[in-house]
Amino acid sequence: SIWSIYSALNNMFQRDYEVHLNKNAQIRHFMKAVSKEYIPKKSEIITATNIKKLLTKKLSDNEPEELACKVYTALVYFGLLRNSEAFKIQDTDITHNKQTKKLNVNFPYASKHRDKGFSFYIPKYMHKSFDRYKKQLANHGRFLRNWSQTSKSRVQNMGINRPSAKFCRMIEEKLGLKEKCLTSHFGRRSGAVALADAGISMPNLKRAGRWASTSAVEEYMEHSHASKKERLTKELPAAFPSPPAVPMIASTFSPG
Repeated sequence: SIWSIYSALNNMFQRDYEVHLNKNAQIRHFMKAVSKEYIPKKSEIITATNIKKLLTKKLSDNEPEELACKVYTALVYFGLLRNSEAFKIQDTDITHNKQTKKLNVNFPYASKHRDKGFSFYIPKYMHKSFDRYKKQLANHGRFLRNWSQTSKSRVQNMGINRPSAKFCRMIEEKLGLKEKCLTSHFGRRSGAVALADAGISMPNLKRAGRWASTSAVEEYMEHSHASKKERLTKELPAAFPSPPAVPMIASTFSPG
C-alpha cells in the first residue's frame, strides 16, 4: 500500500539523512489527500476465551519463540497497547510483588519521566510465564527481546515488525483462525472489546485506551456482545414480521 511505501521511505530518510518526513506538514497533507479512498486493514478481534486459551496453552519445542509471543500478547491485550507502545517498556517497568501477588506493568508516556505513566496488572495465570521470560530473555533495557539462532549473542532486541510477521501467524495457527486475519493491532482491539463486554462505561474505556476521540471508542463498543444483542433485537422484528391478526367471528351456537 501507499502507506507501507511511505513508512519505508521515512525510515530510510531518518537513518541516512536524519530527516523526519512525519514532521513535514506538506507531506502529511499530501498523504491524507491521496489516501482518502484508502481503507486500512482491520485486525480480527479475538475473544476473551480464546485469549486465555492461547496464554494458558503449554509451550512446545519452540519454547523461547512461543514464550515471547505469549508475553507480547499479554502486554498489548491487558494494557490496550499499540505495537509501538509495547516496545517502549523496559525491564525495570515490570515488577512482581510476591507479597501482594500482583504483577504490575508501568507504561511510560516519556522516557525521561518513566514514573508518570499508567499501570496495569497481568493476571495470575501469566505470572510464571513472565518470570520465566525475564530469566531467559529479558535484560536491563528493552523488555521485548527474542532468541536468535544466528546471532552470536543469541538474545537480542526484538524487531518492531516481528509481531505482525511472526506472532500473528503463530496465533492464527494455534487458534485455527483464517490466514492473515490478524495485524499487530489485534491486542488493543481485542482488549477494548473485552472491556466493553464486561460493561465498562465509555469514559472509562476511553481513559484506559488513552483515546483522544470518542469515535474510535464507539467502534469498539459496537463490536461488544451487548451492542450486537441490542441490534439483533431491533432487526429481528423487521426481518420476521408478525402474522396478520385473524378477526374474531361471533358464534351463533347456543347450548341446548
